[in-house]
Amino acid sequence: MSKPNGFVFYRGASMLDGAPIIGVVTGTAKASANEKTGSLLQSWILREDENPTASIHSGADSSVCGDCPLRGIIQASSGNGWETSNRMRACYVNVHQAPRSVWASYHRGNYPAFDPTAHNGLVRGRMLRLGSYGEPTAVPLPVWSALARLSAGRTGYTHQWRQSRFWRFRRLVMASCETVADVALAQSKGWRTFRTGRAVEAPVKGEFRCPASAEAGKRLTCEQCGACNGADRNASRVSVFIAVHGGPATKHSYERGLG
Repeated sequence: MSKPNGFVFYRGASMLDGAPIIGVVTGTAKASANEKTGSLLQSWILREDENPTASIHSGADSSVCGDCPLRGIIQASSGNGWETSNRMRACYVNVHQAPRSVWASYHRGNYPAFDPTAHNGLVRGRMLRLGSYGEPTAVPLPVWSALARLSAGRTGYTHQWRQSRFWRFRRLVMASCETVADVALAQSKGWRTFRTGRAVEAPVKGEFRCPASAEAGKRLTCEQCGACNGADRNASRVSVFIAVHGGPATKHSYERGLG
């Protein structure tokens, strides 16, 4: 039998709203083809009971995305087959691609449940991305901490940094911000930050430009850089800035709604 390309590391209630979710790590047998991130192990946080494409239109994605401002706006459907539709979505993740594929593979039984004996060695020494899609805070912190201890390093981001109940996540992930004011607020709470800005913006004092970005010449992958690893041991380390990225529609939505 061929080695599975992932495993289910969490199946249970979302820490955001209690709905059923799954957490799946992929890339254990075949490295990710994402040129920006490199061959990090990817992790996907998904509604168990509804595919990601349907979830962004129904609003059920709140179970795995919380109140992220990039989710878009749920409106009455305009005849595309959904009862409601998502408009002005500024998230760069194309849910009908990798997230939908991972969700479908899970429901085909392609990912075994996490077994330390079988899977610890697949994580040990590898870089791990917390939340390739979905909010890391939807999964209990001890689950992530166990995986992080096995890994060689990690990257991750959360928009839930304003909620005090998720404050301990600052050790593992960056606070996702869209404004300089939010950066100042998050950092005052002990977070390091990852700010997405308009194409015309530049890093401010205390930030450096993401070296995996197009505007920085893609000189490093996320795997090689590893700077987006939270505030563990030193919250005063420099934070990160990147210009809005994704397809034209994503960039337009960002500039119009958040820029």
